[in-house]
Amino acid sequence: MFADDIFLVGQNEEDLEELKGILEGWCLNFHMKISAKKTQVIAEGEYDWTITDTESDNLIQLLQVSEYRYLGIDQKLSFSQTSSAKGQSMVAKAKKYRGAIARLRRTVPDQVAVYRALWESVAVAGIMYGTEPLTISNEVIMELDDIQRWVAKVLLGVNTSTASCVAELELGFKPFHLRLLTAKINFYLKVKSGKSRCELTRSCLSMLESLESSQFLQNLRDLLLPVGLSVGDINEDTVARVDKFHTDRVMLEVLSKPTMMLMPLPVKWWTLNRHVEEGYWSKVLSRFRSMNVGLGNRNAFYKDKAVFVENGRVVSCPVCLNGPNDEFHLVMSCRKMEVHRTSIRLRGMSTIRSEIDRLREECDPESDYDCLRLFLGQELEVSRLDLMYRGWALSELVDRFFLEWTLKLGTPVQRRPERPQVDSFSLVMNALLFLLICRFNNAF
Repeated sequence: MFADDIFLVGQNEEDLEELKGILEGWCLNFHMKISAKKTQVIAEGEYDWTITDTESDNLIQLLQVSEYRYLGIDQKLSFSQTSSAKGQSMVAKAKKYRGAIARLRRTVPDQVAVYRALWESVAVAGIMYGTEPLTISNEVIMELDDIQRWVAKVLLGVNTSTASCVAELELGFKPFHLRLLTAKINFYLKVKSGKSRCELTRSCLSMLESLESSQFLQNLRDLLLPVGLSVGDINEDTVARVDKFHTDRVMLEVLSKPTMMLMPLPVKWWTLNRHVEEGYWSKVLSRFRSMNVGLGNRNAFYKDKAVFVENGRVVSCPVCLNGPNDEFHLVMSCRKMEVHRTSIRLRGMSTIRSEIDRLREECDPESDYDCLRLFLGQELEVSRLDLMYRGWALSELVDRFFLEWTLKLGTPVQRRPERPQVDSFSLVMNALLFLLICRFNNAF
């Protein structure tokens, strides 16, 4: 609230008239004038609202409206209506920024860090503006999270079927429940402690706490409930506890989802993962980490090209027929792919196989899953250049997986997506040539 702005809030017309009279008396004593043109009244029903001109003592008619805009927020007749309108505005604004990011990626050079900064510093700041004292429904929060996850998956280049927690893990996006609750807790502490240096807001909070029901406090209770806290528990450590609750929730989601078994947990939360950048190698790493690289185990595209299929998904490795059809089996244990793991080069003379063996020896991981997580970026000393080589090597490994599948089936099995279409004859001939080269190398 600015020095020349004031709200008068009453339960009925009589209360507003009394408050208006007090204000008029104060302005008269201090030789100040109320601007009738800028003064509006929101009230139920029709009522003759006037104000006295301090210079001429004439009555000036005031405009009665159903809403007005103050500091960028549409103020309605009631607090709940104002909060509801704000929630709709938040969702609409999120959708606009989502569309803007989608359009920009088609017209300018792609840079993930730039678009992430656009979302975090511009979009989220605009969406969250003025939400501290308002009540935001769970439906609005869930819709905002859905939009944010869509943005994250587009920036990462992963399929829409990827687990939603990839947004928090790879791009470091905070869920909107955490954003809103953190803002409300900080606002509550600032007013409660007097750090806001405004006795009016402190008095208003004290009045709300004395009432039997308060929409602001009830909304704060509802947001704290999943965390296991109450309004009375709020102190300087509450934000840290709320943050830990959400990090634990994401970790539990990762551990409970089979499709996230290769996802390394971040060393530092809510930050951009170091391997994420604009580049095909980076997208391949993100797809492997989220186990959604397109092997046919997540959709029905290859259902007619494999023996073991369940619900349209290729569940067993179509190359060796002796293991699950997933990214872990492809990189670590498929016997048909071992020749490729030992032939695809990384930096220098190292290969996928030799690098994994090195990680086993130097890092002593507890399991093969931990070893593969190290290879996919959890290794602390790995450089961006090494990650780049690994991303391209994994992409090549997937290409050769489909070549082996083509040879096994005797008909072309083309990789999806983002691959140029190749005619069937060329694909089969390349597969046969590749097989001859591999057999020749094995002979020597």
